[in-house]
Amino acid sequence: MLIIISATTMGYTFFGGLKISIMTDRIQAAVVLVLLSVVAMYTFITLKFSLQEKNISQFLGANEWGYSSLFVMPVAFLCVTLFSESFWQKAWASENKKILRRGALISSLMNFIVIFIFCLFGLFGLLSGRTDANTNEILRVFYIINSEYEPHKTGFVVKSFMGLLLVVSAFIMGTSALDSLQNGIVASISGVLSPRLPPRAIVLASCDLNALDLFAVSNILATMTAFPIGLGIFTKLKFSMYITDCVPFLSFCLSLLSTMVYACCVEWKKEVAFGVNLLRGLRKALYGNEYSWKFYAVSFFSSILATALLSFINYLRLRKFFINFTRIVLKSSKSSAK
Repeated sequence: MLIIISATTMGYTFFGGLKISIMTDRIQAAVVLVLLSVVAMYTFITLKFSLQEKNISQFLGANEWGYSSLFVMPVAFLCVTLFSESFWQKAWASENKKILRRGALISSLMNFIVIFIFCLFGLFGLLSGRTDANTNEILRVFYIINSEYEPHKTGFVVKSFMGLLLVVSAFIMGTSALDSLQNGIVASISGVLSPRLPPRAIVLASCDLNALDLFAVSNILATMTAFPIGLGIFTKLKFSMYITDCVPFLSFCLSLLSTMVYACCVEWKKEVAFGVNLLRGLRKALYGNEYSWKFYAVSFFSSILATALLSFINYLRLRKFFINFTRIVLKSSKSSAK
């Protein structure tokens, strides 16, 4: 499947570039919405729900998963989108601001519908007893519609027409995401961004991490960096002059350090060596936190506080506060000495 998706997207983006990517995105979005709606309605009608056979009390009411979804999804995806070259390409390709706003509104609505459908699938799985907290996250939707399923196995064979439609939807969504990624990588290599970025991404991708962990690393790093970078867009703000080039980098370092300290406090074990605890904390901070809202809250708000602190220091520096303060101290010390 991965080879087919890669070959397909590479073929039409090679000949059409960004223009064909934008054109195919429209068709792909419409087809995915139709297919997912059909599969969701069929699943809702045919799936048998039995609350007595499955204890779902741990998923009801306010819980860790609910808080994480409400906080992490909007924060992480907004932050990581800020650094996505593919999104910026399509934004700058808009004819004017009116069309850009209209396109953003329509695409946001379509994204909401797709996410809502997938959330319904999760609810259907719990109510029917076909999935639980230990079910494979990547294949969870397929378990719900598969007539012969084993919730904890690593794979399955699609034996229904609805399963085939879901595979087609996954294929289309994969090509839609990959063609944007390919155009973004091409733009990065050609000099719009630093040409050193793609090799770093390749090194990260070569690590022994699954797909969800790779996304988690990029999401948490973007959350640590997005606030000071995002403020740079608003050049008319009065305090934008105090957010100098070093502020985003130092803010990222302080946010990463804060998140690591919090992760080490959570994961620390006295019987384990100091270095091992640090590595465990780093892993927990970057990709082992299972998208817990606590880790993203620490990284996001520590970045805000660090940006505010560093900007205030720049404010004092530009106002020559430190020089004047030093002069006052020297004068007072000389007068006291006399």
